[in-house]
Parts: sequence; structure tokens; C-alpha cells
Amino acid sequence: MLKKHLTLPISILCLSSSLYAQAEDAKVEQTWNAAAELGYIKTSGNSDTETLNTKFKAETTYTKWTHQVELEALKSVSNDIRSAEKYRVEGQSDYALSDRTYAFGVANWENDNFSGLNYQASIATGLGYKAIRTNEMKLNLELAPGYRKTEDESYNTEEDAIVRAAEIFEWKFSKSSTFNQHLKVESGESNTETRFGVALTSQVAGDLSMKVSYNVIHNSDVAADIDKTDRETAITLVYKI
Repeated sequence: MLKKHLTLPISILCLSSSLYAQAEDAKVEQTWNAAAELGYIKTSGNSDTETLNTKFKAETTYTKWTHQVELEALKSVSNDIRSAEKYRVEGQSDYALSDRTYAFGVANWENDNFSGLNYQASIATGLGYKAIRTNEMKLNLELAPGYRKTEDESYNTEEDAIVRAAEIFEWKFSKSSTFNQHLKVESGESNTETRFGVALTSQVAGDLSMKVSYNVIHNSDVAADIDKTDRETAITLVYKI
């Protein structure tokens, strides 16, 4: 069962590695950006709580291609009882069709042990448009048809066609501070998942920054004992690699 769960994230990473190798072989000019996040809280006394939040994001650009991969893990334990555990992988490749328009493919896989699902995976291909593209501000709009597969805790699977819409905004309003906001919706017959997030990142020293973020995930169709909306507020340290 673990092998099946890991099929999509492994495929995403293999695809990213293959595309990176192609760029190296072609000896084209390439830019690379990567950042790792870490948030950790531990309390003891009347309540023993331990929370770990980690993320890794990398992006490479060459000629007309841009490739991104994002890894995320969240784990929380209170008095030796798990209260949250989540793992997520997302990869996206963009190909520029013009100065503002691009074609893209995106795939993601998520395992949230408190969502009532063993895993949820989706893939979509479509078009994106750079509505704003200045040095200080960027706004991308995306729309794509796709496919989604979910497996519940009883190992029952469900597959459906989806429509994916996304809006990604970035504003570098000073030399040391950046505001990010995103809205992503995957809608299908079985469920509509909406992800909204805002984040403020401020440079502390050199490649080290502090990030304050707030994220909301809403699912229209969940099990009877599961909340439809998850909210997450985090303060993390970000290191640019």
C-alpha cells in the first residue's frame, strides 16, 4: 500500500530531476532558487506539546521553461498523542508561449492522517496568464482541466474529473520584505477543495528570514466526524539555499 501512496510524489521528483538534467545537457543559462522553512514549538509542564512544521521549495528557470517543486510536512503531538500529521508534495512545470501566456502541468499528492483519507492526488494541464509582471509585483492566473484520485481509510478509491483554478500574487514592497498570497481551487463531482494563504517574509540577516503565514483549507464534502475547514497559523525561519 505504501508503494501505491508514493507513486505520484516519486514521479514528480523524477520528472523534475529529468528536466533539470536536460537543461544541464543543453548547457543553457539557468537560474536556481531554493528555500527551506522550519518551525518548531515545544512546551512542558501542565501540557507536553511538540509541533514541527517544515517546508522546502525549489525553482529553476532556463530558456522558456520554469520548474517548481514544493515539499511540506506538519506533525503535532500533545501528551504523547498525535493531534496533526500531514505530508504534501507538489510539482509544476511552465512553458512560455509568449511574454505573458504560458502552458503548464501540475501534480500534487497529500497524506493527511486526520482528514479521513489515506491520500489525495491530482494532476492538471492548462494555461496561465501573467496579469502583472514587474520587478516588485507579480500576479499569475491559471485555469486547467484535470484528474483526481482519493482513497479513504477503508481503502475505497474514488476518481473524478476536476477543474483547477489558481491565483498567485507576490509583492516585494521593500528590499527585505515580501508579501505572498494564493488562492487555489480544485472542483470535481466528489468534492471542491479550496486553498487560501497569505504570508509575510522579512529578512533577518543574510540568507535568513522570518515568515508569518496563515492558511485555510476547505473541503465541501468530508466524512461526518471531520471538519470541513482547517486553519493554520505559523511562524517559521526561512533559509535561502
